[in-house]
Amino acid sequence: MPVFHTIASKDIWLGDHVYIWSSVFHQHHGIVIFVDRNDPDESQVLEFSTYDGSRKPNRARIQVVSLKRFRKDCSLKRVVYGSRYARFKRAGTAYESQCLAPEIAVDNAHLVLEQINYGDGFIEPNNLTKPWTAEEAHGYNLFIRNCECLAYWCKTGRWISAQVIQLVENVSKYLLAIIKAIIDSLVREKLIPSIGQEALSEMIESILPACSSKFCVFAFAIQALLTYLTYGAAGITPWIGGFIGSLIGFVVGDFLGRLVVNGVAQLNDAFFAN
Repeated sequence: MPVFHTIASKDIWLGDHVYIWSSVFHQHHGIVIFVDRNDPDESQVLEFSTYDGSRKPNRARIQVVSLKRFRKDCSLKRVVYGSRYARFKRAGTAYESQCLAPEIAVDNAHLVLEQINYGDGFIEPNNLTKPWTAEEAHGYNLFIRNCECLAYWCKTGRWISAQVIQLVENVSKYLLAIIKAIIDSLVREKLIPSIGQEALSEMIESILPACSSKFCVFAFAIQALLTYLTYGAAGITPWIGGFIGSLIGFVVGDFLGRLVVNGVAQLNDAFFAN
């Protein structure tokens, strides 16, 4: 595999997870579901993109297109699975995890198409009891329903987007600094006592990386920051209260959860000991 993952159209294989750089910061992903050896550009790729070539999310569809249309005159690249160097690569170009056999990846791609075209919608991989409606299945969402999510699920059976995860993790590094700056401002405005500043900062620093929903924390912090910039310190106070409440809920929930798990484990040990 070349260092930059570039391949020629004639070198694709059935079940390949391919991608292009559609912009400097964004990749477009797809799964090869049919290979035409006579004319590789007429091979078929399952993708999640707009049907008219626009960049409007509301026009995005899970669809099958030719390899030529998928490439859009960009260099074609193949995603690497089971890579020891994935952590040093750009997110979405290589994964440490192993992938399924190519024929299973193709079967998964056809399963998606069948559910959308002939069923009531697409079964959400992370919640098998709640299917997406036909409209939701085609509803592109940068965080939870994008082209990388679809391709990665076909290859592994798991629904994630490494591009988005890396983006959120990189941005979250600066969220703590922003939140601390807001707290400092509130202290200067005497809206919160300085005695609680250090304790509050330590709580945020210890809990923020552990939050299970980083996307919610990210969105919450951005909205709070915009409110602060617009209305000043007084306007941000309710947001700080809500954020602290969320953190307290997280701590209490985690504590109670550990108590329950440990209690069940002890009862289980006592039962088998007797």
